[in-house]
Amino acid sequence: MCRKTRTLCLILTACCFLLFSGCKKKGTEGATSEPNDVEQKVSQAVSESGDYLNKQKDVVLQKANSTYDQLKNDTQQLISKMKESGSKDWQTISADLNSKLTVVQQKLGDLKEAGSDAMQKAGDAFNKAVDDLKKTYQNAKSDFEKSQ
Repeated sequence: MCRKTRTLCLILTACCFLLFSGCKKKGTEGATSEPNDVEQKVSQAVSESGDYLNKQKDVVLQKANSTYDQLKNDTQQLISKMKESGSKDWQTISADLNSKLTVVQQKLGDLKEAGSDAMQKAGDAFNKAVDDLKKTYQNAKSDFEKSQ
């Protein structure tokens, strides 16, 4: 997404440059474009780029929500299986998994609240928390399956 954002900013900058350079005087004829026309075109370009960024954010948030929901479901199922089987460490493992799941949920909230300028940083923090939870989940699942 960062590359798309940069590309969009470059396009917007180029549009603004071209629009403003069209206002140069040509001899005694005056401006080639009315200032209001240029202002409208710049405003439209900014609006369109904002719409694009919002759509991209929506795509990222849908994927992040889906990831969180899947991890939550998998984690709860594993904890339930461990508890039902009478695994001696299920409470400790459950607390660890739930703690990491809470961190992922917090990072998801940060991602939802992030503006376009902080989106990349919030996304990276979310992905790091997801990776940490996945690693802990995989280790717990592997240990549980070995004990069965």
